[in-house]
Amino acid sequence: MPGAKRETRIAALVSKTEGVTRVMRYCLPQLATGFLLTFFCCQTATAQVVSDEVARSYNFGSEAAYGSPFNGQFLPEVAFDGANYLVVWQDYRDSTDYDIRGARMSISGVAFDPGGIAISEAAGRQISPAIAFDGTNYMVLWQDYRNGTDYDIYAARVSVLGTVLDPAGFAVSIAPNDQVSPALAFDGSNYTCVWQDNRLSSDGSPQHDIFGARLSVSGTVLDPSGFCISSAASVQSAPAIAFGDTGYFVTWQDYRDGTNDIYGARVSLSGTVPDSEGLVISSAQYDQWSPTVSFGGENYMIVWEDWRSHTGYADAYRARVSTSGVVLDLGGVSISIGEYSLEKPAMAFDGSDYLVVWQARHPSGEYDVYGARMEVSGSLLDPYGFAISTATAEQSSPAVVFDGTNYMVAWQDMRTGTHTIFCSRISASGDVIDPGGLTELLFASASVTARCGSVNLYWETSVDLPVSSFIIERCESLIGEFVALDLPIFKRSRFSFSCDDYSVLPGKTYWYRIVLVSLLGEEAYGPMVVSVQAMPNAYKTYQSYPNPFNPLCTIRYEIPQADRVSLQVFAVSGALVRTLVDAWREPGVYNEVWDGRTDDGAELSSGIYFYELKAGGFAATRKTLLLR
Repeated sequence: MPGAKRETRIAALVSKTEGVTRVMRYCLPQLATGFLLTFFCCQTATAQVVSDEVARSYNFGSEAAYGSPFNGQFLPEVAFDGANYLVVWQDYRDSTDYDIRGARMSISGVAFDPGGIAISEAAGRQISPAIAFDGTNYMVLWQDYRNGTDYDIYAARVSVLGTVLDPAGFAVSIAPNDQVSPALAFDGSNYTCVWQDNRLSSDGSPQHDIFGARLSVSGTVLDPSGFCISSAASVQSAPAIAFGDTGYFVTWQDYRDGTNDIYGARVSLSGTVPDSEGLVISSAQYDQWSPTVSFGGENYMIVWEDWRSHTGYADAYRARVSTSGVVLDLGGVSISIGEYSLEKPAMAFDGSDYLVVWQARHPSGEYDVYGARMEVSGSLLDPYGFAISTATAEQSSPAVVFDGTNYMVAWQDMRTGTHTIFCSRISASGDVIDPGGLTELLFASASVTARCGSVNLYWETSVDLPVSSFIIERCESLIGEFVALDLPIFKRSRFSFSCDDYSVLPGKTYWYRIVLVSLLGEEAYGPMVVSVQAMPNAYKTYQSYPNPFNPLCTIRYEIPQADRVSLQVFAVSGALVRTLVDAWREPGVYNEVWDGRTDDGAELSSGIYFYELKAGGFAATRKTLLLR
């Protein structure tokens, strides 16, 4: 609603350098159709986490610190490690080719990876990620065009701390022609990966089959040539896989009879396929597409989009398959909700029931994300479904995982004008924990720096905005009230801004917010905390540190008033070897670094050197020891 103020809960990652504090806000929207996951943020130094309890004592007029100044993020997938989620997606931020990126998120919705984790930035295009967790690390799988000729399947492990253990990735399948649309699951010992494979095409015509390979948790490909799951006539595509008690079940869409049907097959832990011809799950009239599968403790549940009604709208169908390979609901059973076209389903199991999520196309043509819970028998607990995200523009391609308490749903979202990844938590009882709407998140980064007698604020946005859009607010205590300041704001470039606050007092600590006011409401960046140093009351030169040093030392000095300052280094002979400072300085505390070199860059030998500070009528000399 134009002009409406939206409240949020916030946790913050604070990065501190000398005199500088940068805050990356992690927000849990109170009224949001999910919270925004993909983002860009400034570089950081040493980081510390501000507790949720402190951060949530503030109510801000925006929904998240994560805007997307990039060119689109697509096709999210999500897994859970027992404590946090890892969401992965294909990312187009460099405007040349897609890469694979990810971000970790806590069960409370706090994200840990400002800027995201670069999982694969290889040459060419990396798309269509899949992910699973093995109890120690995540395995991320994708289709990869780095060879410049055709797609292969690559993978990389990611630790629970967000470290990419295989930065270059490793090949799972580099067979001739394309391998695309990967999926994977974990069986307690190894992963099994499946994909759509065109290696058997001999004349260039499509002969897409379903292949698989097992991976160890260390990243060893146990089936380097892969194994065939289905090589039926024509095209088999869009595979999905789930692990049951003693083996896997793979399902796919199959064009062997001239329309797309739903087929499946069991795969053993050793990679054998007892259903070499495939099991017919649904061969209804017209097309059935995009199957997904989950194990419900006794049987597998397969859900797909179904066009048998031939109305221009896809219905949702489901079927159970036993672990012995018996299709219990041959042809499928309708589980459609409302008057929507239910497409691209995803599903997860919570130990009692399933949550199925879809991109739901309305008669108007817009896509939203809807869900419904389903019993293991296939009966819907939510016959009319429920909306997970109905924000403006398009929400599509959902993914879902269960964390032991709640589900996490991720999807690609166009509300900001470009595809971005949003998430929402859903309780096991079907409550949307993050329901309302996010503003268009426009902040990319911000910093606050204490200077002598002033505080400088600098920020960047993802779009071009006028300076009149911003209000600077300041608070003088952690639990105090923010007050708007009348400060001139300067536009440094198309996307960067700054202002200076000269009303601060030495020795005090301040909290700042930068508020963006737009037709969508207010978005605030902060709080950003900064301490203003007390002014020196005398000239002073400190002993350099470390001492002895190699190769660098820092020389600290204080000046109580504005003055011309000279800081020079001399050899024992009295010869000048380096001028570190010869400039006007405002009152304050300064640190200068000497690298043990002369003014022309020559490396000095070990020995004693003297540095001399002169300012006004003050002069002081100290010695330092260089040890090579």
